[in-house]
Amino acid sequence: MKGYSSVKNTHYYGLLGLCCSYAAMASVPAGFEELLQEQPNAIEVKGSGGASLGIHNVMISHDRLRFTDPEKLLAQFSLSDVEKEHLKQQLVDGVAWRHQAATETETATPLFRLRYDEQTSQAWVTVRSEKRAQGNYHQIAEDAQSALIHQQRINFLKTNNYQNMSLAGNGALGVFANSYLSLDWDASLSDYRGGHDTHRNINDFYYRHDINPRHYVQFGRMDRKDLGSPKGGSFQFYGLPLDVIEGIRIGSSQGYRDDSENALATPVMILLTQDARVDVYREEQLLGSFYLQAGSHELNTRLFPVGSYPLRLAVYINNQHAYDERVAFTKIGGGQVSQEYFIQAGRSVSKNSVSVAQAGVATPLPANTTATLGAASIDNNAMLEAGLAWQAPVVIGPLAGNATANYAWFRSQSGESKSVSQASYQDRVSLTWYHTRTRSPECTYRSSSQDYYAFGCGDSSLFSASTSLAGWGVSASYTQNRNQTAFTVFEHGVLNRNHSQSRQVNLSKGFRWGQVNTSLSANLYRSNTFQEKKDTGGLVTLSFYFNGQNHTRWLSNQVQNSRYGQSDAAIRAGVDFLPKGQSTQNVSFQAGQDRHNTQASVLASGTTQKGAWSLGASDSFNRKEQHHYYGITGSHDSTLAWAKNAFSLGKNHDGTPASGVFLKAHGESEGLAGVQLTTKHSGKLNAEMNSTRFMPLQGFRAEQFGLQNDVNYTDSDSIFESDHGHEPVFLTPGHVVTRTVRVEKHYTHIGQLINSQGDAISSFTIPNMLDYSVLGGGGFSFTNNKALSRFFVHDGMKYYQCTAPKTEQQQSIRYLGQVVCHPAAQAELETNNGFQEGNV
Repeated sequence: MKGYSSVKNTHYYGLLGLCCSYAAMASVPAGFEELLQEQPNAIEVKGSGGASLGIHNVMISHDRLRFTDPEKLLAQFSLSDVEKEHLKQQLVDGVAWRHQAATETETATPLFRLRYDEQTSQAWVTVRSEKRAQGNYHQIAEDAQSALIHQQRINFLKTNNYQNMSLAGNGALGVFANSYLSLDWDASLSDYRGGHDTHRNINDFYYRHDINPRHYVQFGRMDRKDLGSPKGGSFQFYGLPLDVIEGIRIGSSQGYRDDSENALATPVMILLTQDARVDVYREEQLLGSFYLQAGSHELNTRLFPVGSYPLRLAVYINNQHAYDERVAFTKIGGGQVSQEYFIQAGRSVSKNSVSVAQAGVATPLPANTTATLGAASIDNNAMLEAGLAWQAPVVIGPLAGNATANYAWFRSQSGESKSVSQASYQDRVSLTWYHTRTRSPECTYRSSSQDYYAFGCGDSSLFSASTSLAGWGVSASYTQNRNQTAFTVFEHGVLNRNHSQSRQVNLSKGFRWGQVNTSLSANLYRSNTFQEKKDTGGLVTLSFYFNGQNHTRWLSNQVQNSRYGQSDAAIRAGVDFLPKGQSTQNVSFQAGQDRHNTQASVLASGTTQKGAWSLGASDSFNRKEQHHYYGITGSHDSTLAWAKNAFSLGKNHDGTPASGVFLKAHGESEGLAGVQLTTKHSGKLNAEMNSTRFMPLQGFRAEQFGLQNDVNYTDSDSIFESDHGHEPVFLTPGHVVTRTVRVEKHYTHIGQLINSQGDAISSFTIPNMLDYSVLGGGGFSFTNNKALSRFFVHDGMKYYQCTAPKTEQQQSIRYLGQVVCHPAAQAELETNNGFQEGNV
């Protein structure tokens, strides 16, 4: 017999476990001695991530499980020769197991952990390799190959009298396994009444070589992004000038550590008293557009570049520019876990091209505290920054959350200064406080290196708190921004001041009435956002949502009352479409009216295997002015990957130098499902049969892969075979791995064999089948990689040809019912090689 039935094995080993639980203490009854002997079995083994490692033959007794071909299993893990030999002997000798009520047992050694489920004949295996975890540093994947990986993003905006297009790109080209070339660039074009502006920047263009997992050297043109990420030491500098230079940098890295953290960013909050569009700029570069309803919002900064720089928030109400807000923004890449340093020198990228030298060091202190010190000399202007950072779990009565606190102080020889303070607590109550203060002599750009670095005068504060009380969401926030800069126009000094302040409290709750979801929110605010005009008021919004199969209809009523201006009431209605399928798409239509304006807008966005896009168009008709104000926004981002034997577009990434994985799916069976590659950090990637797809991964971060059927296919009983193991994969930027998967579909046929007289054929074998079972009374089940219309069986004396009737199909299980078999001639067997293919 070729193969073992899971049904048969379940019955056998269930009896085995019950009988052998006392076998060591009592004599075995006559006729049951076989239960103590090893029996062959075929079990499915899965890795720690749940991915199948294939079917493996084992010998199993009442207390031990032995692998007959351990090399087949161990070949799928990254192990040293010593570890392989040690584990091979261990698997040949067998691992202990025992029957338990839960039908699962687990055994573990320093290198190997196995969990076995006797009911399903499945085992889960975890192998810990010292080779992979030496000194808590990741090892670069052995099958990594160099590639060009370039991420590109475009944002555009057009209104009645202004238009902007911004492009940004980031590319990495692998040179050696531990080195790569990096390019980061951006460009923008603005056109407005009276003129236009064009900006082009190359922020990074350098070569990096990792001397070892702890130290690196790079040279070329570079900015501060890498220093704020784990690969550059995760430095937290808020004032020290670390803008674009051309030179050389050496330093320490956390990139290879096993515990790197994601990027952290200061919150960007904005309070809106009306529905608005908010365009976010870094100088002239458009970073994104947000369509927001009235209330307090924290903007999504995931795709914003790493660094410390000011943001300009341009607020458009009814597609008319209402005001700007300016906030300080810092984005870094995690905290220090060891002593770090960097030293760099070169020339600044400016028209003055002044000489630059900078250095920094960070070291952990007791009590979860990190100290940072940085120094710089720019055109003989000395500068110094010092900071402390603390983070730890904190228990306050019934609350047990995480708390952080940072303080940084900066001072320059020419008189510029800056201080940054921030603290946060996250649990059932979330608290955030942030304050920055900048000063310059007379608030002017007097430094001889003015094109490279200078401060104005400003103070920016933010405090926010949120929690849940009796089913209501409660939040409160306070923001204040004061900025003052001075410049010269025709030899006359001009002082520019900008001040905004807001306080707000928000209450919100969701209800459900039958099939209708209802949302109620109330917002009280006090602000002087509108060009120094103080305003106090409130917003009450009541919204109803009607959920359909692929869409949601909604109706919203909003009432606003304030001391400044007139009271207003608005009503809006819309529909959001969420089509199903492999690509995630979203289309929204809405229209509304308030006291003076009638608005309509359409927003569409989508994420596919080859990138993400968004497009929005809105129009506001001012009935008093009898004039239309329109706005059109859009964005697209994707990743291009080109390796030696593959080329593909992929989804968007976070804008930092990336690595990636190519997924190649091959299969020849009919009706094969697609393949889905799952990852721990980067989402999922789908590939149809005989296609190649690409997914970008974050460089310097270990990734775990798994394989499963594409969820978009319902008929998906497929077997995956891959030449690669399931250990975590670690790559540096500009490098890829390829996962080639062979897919074979298996069909399970179930029925009863009868002869032409209608009698059951009780004893038989089924040749040329992957797996089959004789269930008694003519009953059978067998598995094959094709759907069969006829097959042959042998009862020990002669062959029968069995013709399968038309069947009811449920996924890949085919219920044949009674199958009539007739004696077969030898010529038919030779002609059909034991079976004939065809659709059942």
